[in-house]
Amino acid sequence: MNRRESTYVKSLVLLALAAVLTASAHPRPWSAMVFPAAGVLFAAGGAAAAARLDAAGSARAYLRRAAPALLLPFWAFGAAVVTVMALGGWESDPVAGSAPLDWRTGWLWLFPLADPPVSTDGLGLVGPLWFVRVFLWLALLTPPLVWLARRWPLRLMAVPLVCMGLVTVGIANPLGTTADILLGLCAYAGCWLLGAAHHDGRLRTVPAGVALGGGAVLTAAGIGLALAQQELHGTYGLEANPAAAMLFSLGGVLVLLRLDPWLRGLDRVRGVRPVLSLVHGRTLTAFLWVDPLVVLTPPALALTPLAPFHTATPRGVLLEHAATWVLLLGAVVALGWLEDLGAGRRPGLLLRRRRPGRAVAAAGAVAPAVVPEQATVPEQATVPVPPAVAGPGGPAPVAPRPRPGPYLLRGNVVAGREREEAVVPGRRQPG
Repeated sequence: MNRRESTYVKSLVLLALAAVLTASAHPRPWSAMVFPAAGVLFAAGGAAAAARLDAAGSARAYLRRAAPALLLPFWAFGAAVVTVMALGGWESDPVAGSAPLDWRTGWLWLFPLADPPVSTDGLGLVGPLWFVRVFLWLALLTPPLVWLARRWPLRLMAVPLVCMGLVTVGIANPLGTTADILLGLCAYAGCWLLGAAHHDGRLRTVPAGVALGGGAVLTAAGIGLALAQQELHGTYGLEANPAAAMLFSLGGVLVLLRLDPWLRGLDRVRGVRPVLSLVHGRTLTAFLWVDPLVVLTPPALALTPLAPFHTATPRGVLLEHAATWVLLLGAVVALGWLEDLGAGRRPGLLLRRRRPGRAVAAAGAVAPAVVPEQATVPEQATVPVPPAVAGPGGPAPVAPRPRPGPYLLRGNVVAGREREEAVVPGRRQPG
């Protein structure tokens, strides 16, 4: 199983966050068609959830870790946003999509199985709420989903496609909160399952031509459906068309993840992986704070000496974009420890790198016959040789050392290598 994400996959997560930040700061209908940002983030979540499930060993132990990993950063975000909306008077307008805060729906700020209530002034701060809702449902459903995916992967992948098709053609017609939950799950469950398959290594077994060709067809179908239904939804943006978003995200993620084995050379690039790991381990924290920081950037720049350069020119737009990135990285460093704490990692300002010695020792304690991923098969090893036994004709010859057995590397048998004969102390050497 692929227990360690590659540098390439982690770079995809960073690109996805960059696409989300750019689309939030400069919303355009075509921006979501440039890169499947949401699909990549859900695929990364599916891979992480599958890894956490395997490490936990049971569904109950997994849920004890998965729920805090999501809820702790969400609670910090909710506490800040709700406070700001409450101080602003909390005006609501059902037509605009806002709702009053009461005991009937306020609990959703603690456990967001549906979208929690938002004030009218706070609508620009809570864009990530749909992502948290879908992510929580998929995280809770991961134990049965992974169990089914490892037995009937194609049948399970067909379920969200069929459900979305039934809704699209009008056979099924969910309404209200039920529609939001069902359509969100159908749109991104496939990406979640692809991420779990990537973690298992099953995605590599799919022929490259099939994966790349099928992904390209799905991506084109998603764009075509969005353009064809522009009059129905009022825009060709994918955020307004769940069926188009499902096809585009599924195809894009399939292509991007299938390219991973060919881009493993990025793992040898020094200095890149620590930065990518910092963001990859705190993806949810970064995603949650994108919208509030986009709103906060202009007044923050106004309080700095850079205020005269923050203009409506392209240079001023680049300055604002760079300032938003600085604030986002600051939020990841300052608040990411909550995600560390929820995920069972030791909290810290930066993600700690595992020492190779400890990783090897831990791997040996769990499975002594398996060589860890970072370890290398030794060319030679010191083999204890019994001392020569004295006899009437002088020292007895030392018995030949047997050929070493095969090593096990990631479950694949690698033939053992013939080692050089050890030099016995006191034994006369030829010549």
